[in-house]
Amino acid sequence: MGRASRGHKRKKRIIGITVLALVLLLITGAAAALLYDARHAELEISGQKEIVLEYGGKYADAGAKAFSRGKLFGQLDTPIDVYAYIPHDIDELGEHEVKYFCSYLGRSYETVRTVTVVDTVFPVLELVPSGDFNATVDRGYMEPGYSARDNHDGDITSQVIVNVSGDRVYYSVSDSSGNTVYAEREIRVAPTEPVIMLEGGEFVTIEAAISYEDPGFKAYDGNANNVSDRVVVKGEITPYLTGEYDFTYILDLGYGEPVIASRKVTVVPVDMPASVAPAQKTIYLTFDDGPGPYTEQLLDILKKYKVKATFFVTAQNPEYLYLIAREHEEGHTVAVHTYSHEIYSKDETNVYSSVEAYYADFMKMRDIIYEQTGMYTNMFRFPGGSSNTLSRFNPGIMTTLSQAMPNMGFKAFDWNVSSGDANGRRKPEQIKQNVIEGVQSISYGYAVVLQHDIQDFSVEAVEGIIIWGLNNGYTFAALDMTAPRTPHAVFN
Repeated sequence: MGRASRGHKRKKRIIGITVLALVLLLITGAAAALLYDARHAELEISGQKEIVLEYGGKYADAGAKAFSRGKLFGQLDTPIDVYAYIPHDIDELGEHEVKYFCSYLGRSYETVRTVTVVDTVFPVLELVPSGDFNATVDRGYMEPGYSARDNHDGDITSQVIVNVSGDRVYYSVSDSSGNTVYAEREIRVAPTEPVIMLEGGEFVTIEAAISYEDPGFKAYDGNANNVSDRVVVKGEITPYLTGEYDFTYILDLGYGEPVIASRKVTVVPVDMPASVAPAQKTIYLTFDDGPGPYTEQLLDILKKYKVKATFFVTAQNPEYLYLIAREHEEGHTVAVHTYSHEIYSKDETNVYSSVEAYYADFMKMRDIIYEQTGMYTNMFRFPGGSSNTLSRFNPGIMTTLSQAMPNMGFKAFDWNVSSGDANGRRKPEQIKQNVIEGVQSISYGYAVVLQHDIQDFSVEAVEGIIIWGLNNGYTFAALDMTAPRTPHAVFN
């Protein structure tokens, strides 16, 4: 028993020594692994590390985050608290540092975001009053006033630099960031009596237009005070009709005689090329009211025979407006007919309710043509023609428009051959015969034919008309600004 007991004890001692050795080995290995891993914290700034902020804006911190990283075990999802220090004056001009801190495994870490606040906004420099004409013959120039304000520096009127040189006064002011603005005033000497000064002079010539804007005026009392708001203007002008118009400007200050100035405005027509009759027998095929469902068929026929035509277009069928581009691309003339073709009502929706209503409708269609072709046209045809009587609910409107539109540079075209396709449904052969007889009846060499490409039977007649014309020595052409007008009589 004694020998066995001693053996047992010896065995237990050997096992204990072995376990201790293994534990020491594991501790040594773990320590070596940790040492090799070089476990540490890394700080990562959210957003930009360098920020430029305009003065007046508010800094909003995007924060930072930290994570554990080592060589052996890589990044771990160990939560690490991050603390930020944001300077209290961070919204002021200059460079500021936002610092971020964290602690990990007994060590401290730090990173920095740079925030630079700048001022690039220019001060506002105002002359009070803003105009010139601020001297009198008896006292010379006296500064009427100015003010300057900056978004950062506030009121900097006292820093304005004023330099008087000849008949000019020059002003400049800079803010603390070096942003500088300038202003200028002309010194104009006022007489000792009130005066009205007409901008643009006493005689003004303008080209005919739908509206007129007075060139302006300034009025001053004897002390160079601006009293332009006291002036009463008398006179009327119809700017789309040529002629001379008189305006009177009256300044009554309540003492002495009123001051009166006069201006004569002369309205002249816009220059347009002269009409030239073709040298050979010519047929101008023209089509109103499209584009529509039969326009593409018509374009195919014209292309087949290499014939050019003229399209007086509308926006009645918006789904076919894209064909205007094809008309233009294939060498045809595209001109205005009307946007709405509203000529049957007797109220403000009618294009003939006023000159302004007609012109607005005209310009809408002209803009659509530009959108489709890239070109503005000055050619048009009145809805119903110059001779229409549907406009008689507004007496004299056609007489006025027939003068006004050419004055403003727009050339109207009527026709001297009617196909009859607007008078109810016809057979294509009848349309063809109407056109042939109309062309043959003209003795002066050119025919402007009216058809409508929204009528299928009229489009079907075109090929026969072209064949007849070519076989009988006629040339087909598109209208342009030099083409003859064939004007109708005006009955309203």
